Amino acid sequence: MNRNAFPPAVIRFIDHPDASAFRAVLELGQEFDCLDFKVAWGDLKGEGRAGLAKDVLSFANTDGGLILVGVADDFSRVGLASYLDPSIVRQAIAAFLPAGDLPTTLWNFECDGLLYQVLLVKPDDELLPYESARSGAGIERGRVYMRIGASNVEATSSQMLELVRRRDVARAAPLPSVEEMLNGLDLCYRRLDSEKTIAELTAAGDERRLRYNQFLRELIAKTERAIERRLVGHS
Repeated sequence: MNRNAFPPAVIRFIDHPDASAFRAVLELGQEFDCLDFKVAWGDLKGEGRAGLAKDVLSFANTDGGLILVGVADDFSRVGLASYLDPSIVRQAIAAFLPAGDLPTTLWNFECDGLLYQVLLVKPDDELLPYESARSGAGIERGRVYMRIGASNVEATSSQMLELVRRRDVARAAPLPSVEEMLNGLDLCYRRLDSEKTIAELTAAGDERRLRYNQFLRELIAKTERAIERRLVGHS
């Protein structure tokens, strides 16, 4: 799946997850390789953990995507009773995710009086393919899943080869020196707002500054992985 084939509304949200972009995604009214609607989070202490992890892994191997929670199977908008804490989502699926963690972000939105949450999956091609780290209901350890239409399926041999090719291309790209990367990392950390400030920004609904902080976090994580690979080799 090429990201260029994503609906424009999804691409816009991935790049700029603001309220306007969210409404455009909500109004699509159908699922795609890059978009999954769920009526609720489900049981994240039981079988629901494995199902959500499989969704995340599948999106990661298929150029990323969105899991939008608060929409029924018939695509009617029902919303959520309350927002789920992001830490609960991370803890629920962490054991299934490969080392290095997936670049995922949980966003809260209110639209026409209803509450929704969107789990954004933005994969790092240098970490492809994303394998399941453990088995569970409907998911097996060491398997690679991809998103095809509205389903999560195991990758074929040809799809695996393409994932490996993408990884090798990404890893072969020229990188700055370790010293330059460390300087950039230091700059990102200095510009990242404190947890207290981020909480204040969240309460104030400052989406622009929150997106900036999320970008810095993602850049920090990617730079740290790049430095580690440069120093100890590819894992």
